[in-house]
Amino acid sequence: MKKDLLFYLTTYNRYNTTLAMAWMSLIQQTMKPDKIIIYDNNSEPQDPTKIEHLNYLFEVCHQKGIDVWYEFAKQPGAHFNHEKSNTLGYKYAFFCDDDNFVESNVVEELMKEMKDDVGAVGGLILKPPATPLPAHITGKLGDIWHGENIAWHTQEGEPREVEHLYSGFLYRCGIVHHDLRLSKKVFRGETMFTHSLFLKGYKLIFTPKVITWHF
Repeated sequence: MKKDLLFYLTTYNRYNTTLAMAWMSLIQQTMKPDKIIIYDNNSEPQDPTKIEHLNYLFEVCHQKGIDVWYEFAKQPGAHFNHEKSNTLGYKYAFFCDDDNFVESNVVEELMKEMKDDVGAVGGLILKPPATPLPAHITGKLGDIWHGENIAWHTQEGEPREVEHLYSGFLYRCGIVHHDLRLSKKVFRGETMFTHSLFLKGYKLIFTPKVITWHF
């Protein structure tokens, strides 16, 4: 059954470190995408088919029947790639960073929370060793003044509504847009994007039941 689902990531100078790990974690999702896009923003681009461990991933995608597109994006920041993905006509998109490992059930569990009134759903983004959730971090927009995010800390409980999400989330495409005036570091870009969905009247859901590891 077609899910109209896109997975993507942007990579920068991580050919030989974490890129293969992140890409393989997308391939291993229990909910398969219609397409995976790898946006290459490297300062010195290389042919990934000539890099042995990356070439294997093209073969794995082919073996699993997953359509994969590798694009030399040459963009001044990942927000341009986010916006392209946001406007390709897919119903939903999920992305991760190129230094992430997404546990295999993440997208399937996030999709369970994607009701008609929900704009985006995210889970835990843990950099080991992760620490327990401080009491003052609630998922409200004001958390940014503490330099904190609810997704960064170990915790239990049920999915809950928040006012913004950080990285590695599933979202409903084409409703709001990324601010392409931001610098190439795109600080706060994902908060701005998801909070725009919130301001449009869509719920943002955070669930501590799934983990993406941030390395």
